[in-house]
Amino acid sequence: MNGRFVRVNTLKTTLADTIAYLITSHNFTQVFPPSTSTNVITPLAPRTFTLDPHLPNVLHLPSKTNLHGDDFVESGKLIMQDRSSCLTAIALSPPAGSVCIDTCSAPGNKTLHLASIIKEGKIIAFERSPSRLNTLKQRVRHHGAGHIIAEIGADFTETSIDDQMFKDVTHILIDPSCSGSGLVTGIEANGEAVSEHDSGGSDPNLPTLTMNQLGIINHAMRLPKAKAVAYSTCSVYKEENEEVVASILKSNPDWECVECLPQWPHRGLEDDEFKDFASKVVRATYEKDTTNGFFVARFEKK
Repeated sequence: MNGRFVRVNTLKTTLADTIAYLITSHNFTQVFPPSTSTNVITPLAPRTFTLDPHLPNVLHLPSKTNLHGDDFVESGKLIMQDRSSCLTAIALSPPAGSVCIDTCSAPGNKTLHLASIIKEGKIIAFERSPSRLNTLKQRVRHHGAGHIIAEIGADFTETSIDDQMFKDVTHILIDPSCSGSGLVTGIEANGEAVSEHDSGGSDPNLPTLTMNQLGIINHAMRLPKAKAVAYSTCSVYKEENEEVVASILKSNPDWECVECLPQWPHRGLEDDEFKDFASKVVRATYEKDTTNGFFVARFEKK
């Protein structure tokens, strides 16, 4: 990888204080990314850092920066988080005071990011795995989000849309289980990333995964006051991404796909069947964006 990315947890600190901390405590120097039309993050010199050009409160550090035992990391002020993983909460960006749902929460990076955006309000965080739920609870407390996030040990799709806990929910974040075809952890070992134009037809789990993905989105859209849904995967396969969006729009005519993250240059596949929303959705790949393969779409109630 060309660097290490960290997100400032604004529930516990500020971007300005974090910059000052890196400069005074680590003897780092802030540099500014070169003006370029690409979204590729170039490698940094040792002991320098820069702000992400598109993602607020995200910092880029040299790849070999050792943050083990760091005060800001240990205290929950800084969260090590992949660049692409920061896209979903920003795409949803509910207003302060909103009541939200994260349908598949653990380990909690996106849930915590969402909490740092709304700062007040409520996030109902679903996690059906008991062990992962326990991890989520610990991280929520550690990162100062206990007053915002309410953890629920259940499968979101098995809940009733008439449940009283949903009566004021307006914004839903959905980052479900997927093929993981966008993960590029092998890049440094000369691994080969899956291309965004590859088909997932060789993955026998895709039909089950896409069925579950569609089920979660459809369930969320039935909530009585739902206004906006952000859907993401760490997949590059169109079966889990653009094809899911097309299917959702066909079965939910009262919802539309709207532009998300307009500042992010990498958009969706421009196949004929996706032309109506290709420019509205977001993709990320290692080659174009120096991050894991990722996809994000935002739906809004008409």
